[in-house]
Amino acid sequence: MTTPVHYITLTMPDGEIAGYFWATATDLGRVHRPAGSSSAHRAVRELYSSMQDAHRRGLAPAGVLPLFSREPGVGPVTEAPGLAAIEETARVAAPRGRVDEN
Repeated sequence: MTTPVHYITLTMPDGEIAGYFWATATDLGRVHRPAGSSSAHRAVRELYSSMQDAHRRGLAPAGVLPLFSREPGVGPVTEAPGLAAIEETARVAAPRGRVDEN
């Protein structure tokens, strides 16, 4: 049985999806999507670092996503049936020949 997870998507100003950030009741993580630009890679690292800082300061993983979903370029909190579904979305959405196995 899979556990539903919630996630947000980080989209760059040019429309490129840079990555997905997920949370369960107890865990917080990211699924990196291959990005063509160094600025997209940097944006993923910076957002994830900020999310981890918020969690370390006491915010529950489930509370981190709604907080950061208000940031520019970040989509609304969405539910997936499990982490594998988010990983598959990142894999399928990757440019041809570039699959991030994470």
